[in-house]
Amino acid sequence: MNTFTNADEVKKWLRGLNLTKKELKSKIKFYEELVSDFSKARNLLGKTANYDSGLQFYNDEITFLNCKMKELVKDYKRLTDKLEANEKLIISEKYLSGAKWEYIELSTFISRRQAFRIHNAAITKLIGQSVELGNTGGVD
Repeated sequence: MNTFTNADEVKKWLRGLNLTKKELKSKIKFYEELVSDFSKARNLLGKTANYDSGLQFYNDEITFLNCKMKELVKDYKRLTDKLEANEKLIISEKYLSGAKWEYIELSTFISRRQAFRIHNAAITKLIGQSVELGNTGGVD
């Protein structure tokens, strides 16, 4: 269990959610292309071509990332339960959706200055909270 001691740690952890999500999507896309390419190669080379071990490696990577993402989402939900509705909105737009401040301002009808205040208040509330998984960026 890791406890946030400052705002930078909270922000880093939250940014890692989107990075893990992007990594998972990227690996799934790569895996799907790999399966397609291996299937074409099998058709050309016949049944003698065996790529199952290569596919299994990537399938295991995807399974690992799926499990990691589920745990991160549990932590995220537990953390955001401590926030007010407008704080949850700003945090999810910023870190889950990866939205820029300009978009947040337009999509939420909250001024940028007010969005900064709400964001900073939410981050401050999360200092001292604990999460199961520490660094969320990339595969450990």
